Amino acid sequence: MPLQLLPLALSEFDIYARVGDVAFRPGICSVLYANGMTEEGIQHAAAKAQRYEQKHPGRMHFFKIIDTDLSPDGPFGQVIAVAQWKVFAQRTDEEIKQEEEEESQDEEQYGTNPDIAPGNMLNFLHELHRVLDACRLKYLGNKPYVLLHALCTLPEHERRGAGSLALEWGAAKADELGLPAYLEGSPKGVPLYNKFGFEVVESLPLDARDFGYHEALTHMCMLRQPKEQ
Repeated sequence: MPLQLLPLALSEFDIYARVGDVAFRPGICSVLYANGMTEEGIQHAAAKAQRYEQKHPGRMHFFKIIDTDLSPDGPFGQVIAVAQWKVFAQRTDEEIKQEEEEESQDEEQYGTNPDIAPGNMLNFLHELHRVLDACRLKYLGNKPYVLLHALCTLPEHERRGAGSLALEWGAAKADELGLPAYLEGSPKGVPLYNKFGFEVVESLPLDARDFGYHEALTHMCMLRQPKEQ
């Protein structure tokens, strides 16, 4: 059952969102989208990604991992996993602050994803963004770096090498550019990330139990230094 890593176009964003929802449930999607994801919510997220790409062309890199032996007629076609990497150029403190302001303005203009209800879900989203930004700033500042934004594998296809294919791309890109790479991952994924040179630097200071969930949903902040070419 050969696996292939292929680019995922923004026109295929619905696959990216639906695979992520299944992969992170139970988990972070159980908190953010407690009532499930709807077509309206997926389209809202897709439109936001399109606006982000227009503002920061070439920063996002979406991928799908397919199993060519699977039927293309299944609920996810041949896709068994998806990933998103971001490559950040050098930014000044002012540019980082401007991006944060643009994010707030985007939410004011287009609203929050309709699948994220006011209350615990929305509060968790805002706190998640705050701690993610704070940890990335702590370890990377305004330096250029490569970020694993998401890596999502359908549960029935875990431990088949899909995650390794996605990580190989990011590690190679970071080494090519001579940049550090960074991610936030669950403890379950740490051994795989270790194989690609990522090391835990701290536990993300966020506890989902503070927002009504039954588990802490611990995530580890991990950093990788580039290998010399």
